[in-house]
Amino acid sequence: MLGAVRACLYVEHARYADDIVVLVDAHSRHDWLLRAVKKRLREELAKLHVEINEAKSRKVDLCRSESFGFLGFDFRRVRSRRGVWRAQYTPMLKKRTALLHQLKEVFRRHCSQPVGGVVASIAPILRGWVNYFAVGHSSRCLRYVKDWVSP
Repeated sequence: MLGAVRACLYVEHARYADDIVVLVDAHSRHDWLLRAVKKRLREELAKLHVEINEAKSRKVDLCRSESFGFLGFDFRRVRSRRGVWRAQYTPMLKKRTALLHQLKEVFRRHCSQPVGGVVASIAPILRGWVNYFAVGHSSRCLRYVKDWVSP
């Protein structure tokens, strides 16, 4: 039992609806954990009659500069200014592009309309987007959107 308790210190997970990310410590002495987590996850999902989407599932090694997307964010490992490794999560480029397309549609529909009406139309879209993505390292992306929207 003590081994299982210690193993919990090296495994983390995040879940939202039907999406899940399982993080396993990358140290070579914990290789067995990855296999155990895969097996246990498959067993538990089988009980619920849920299948893993193999096309979307993959193993990512953040130590090898790989990244993964989860809930609209791109997660990667970067070195801080002080030289310490840390997680960085930024809005996915795909999400920013979708926002800009949505804003273009609003601008197209409100062509030759008073500016107040355009602002009233885009404000809730931008507010929702900014509130959602404000939790990550989003300043560069948010600055890009601000510069794109501002005259």
